[in-house]
Amino acid sequence: MNTYSTRFRQPHRGPFPLSSWQSQVRAIALGATLPSCALALALVAPLIPLPLAFVMWVVTVVSLLGAVVLVMVTIWIPVSATALD
Repeated sequence: MNTYSTRFRQPHRGPFPLSSWQSQVRAIALGATLPSCALALALVAPLIPLPLAFVMWVVTVVSLLGAVVLVMVTIWIPVSATALD
């Protein structure tokens, strides 16, 4: 993606508009990071040598934060794409 953005970047070298597919891909990737970490944490949680109640609490909090992030990204991407057209 770096080669593509170097070749096809805007002449004034500013960021891509929010409606471009590059910005949407970056937003999706950033939005998917926390839920992916929550899934990985849930998979390795039984192996962590801490009290199980604490580990499950951390997994629950991270999972809920991941769900909130996914909802916000799902709402933000279509709104930002249509607002700038």
